[in-house]
Amino acid sequence: MVRFPENLRNMKESFEKILIPNRFGNLIPLNKVARLDERVALASIRHLDGKRVITVRADVDDKNITSLKANQLLAQKFKNVPQDYPGYSIEYGGEQEENIRSFRSFVKAFGLAFFLIFMILAASFNSLIQPLVVMMAIPFGLIGVIWAFFFHGLPISFLMMMGVVGLNGIVVNDSIVLVDFINNLRRKGADRRSSIIEAGQLRLRPVLLTSITTALGLTPTAYGIWGGDPFLKPMALTIVWGIICATALTLVVLPCIYAIIDDITLKLAGHTTVKKLNNIKEAQ
Repeated sequence: MVRFPENLRNMKESFEKILIPNRFGNLIPLNKVARLDERVALASIRHLDGKRVITVRADVDDKNITSLKANQLLAQKFKNVPQDYPGYSIEYGGEQEENIRSFRSFVKAFGLAFFLIFMILAASFNSLIQPLVVMMAIPFGLIGVIWAFFFHGLPISFLMMMGVVGLNGIVVNDSIVLVDFINNLRRKGADRRSSIIEAGQLRLRPVLLTSITTALGLTPTAYGIWGGDPFLKPMALTIVWGIICATALTLVVLPCIYAIIDDITLKLAGHTTVKKLNNIKEAQ
């Protein structure tokens, strides 16, 4: 191996003095047959999952912008990269990657909680329809969660999502009390309309007291009264607003939904009974 002295290796002029043999065996200067251009090159080549990758890192100033907003702006800026440069793609890591992973975990936890609540209610009511009526309180609670974070200007966080999972099991309590009381009255012979009205009158106070005491118990944590924890605040705020909204809508909307679904069930059952009777008459 023949090399230039170390003090000449990084000098452009050294390349211009290199002599190379041509096809006739004569030595000619390299600059006669080639042109040297100075360009920026990669100091190293990194790979991820077998593909070449370039990593760009930056810190987010939380006082001016959130990481979620920053990633949304970046995604909007570089959304056309795969179309304009085939073979290239962009992946977001760091906090954005953790947020996506947390959201996927939340979807699994929410689905599991929803399924378990449904199974318990189905076994208790011995029905597949009434558990759905009771669980209508869950979307009512989600409305309150959206209002809470909108009015307080808070971003969606992992702890907020965990609060939503816990909210599932809390907001259905009022619905269970109301629907079960209606069912008991109807089993005693009362008609549906009277049962709904009487249940709303007699269960109003227990439902309100249950929700108000739960919300007041979590209010100091939600608003940091006499000291608070920034990690628990989103979760407590989610439950407080979710309970308040779910209770108000449960007392007003749930009886209407109960009556509508009961009408649909009776019509379907009546239609099936009439169809069976017609089939029996035709057979006779």
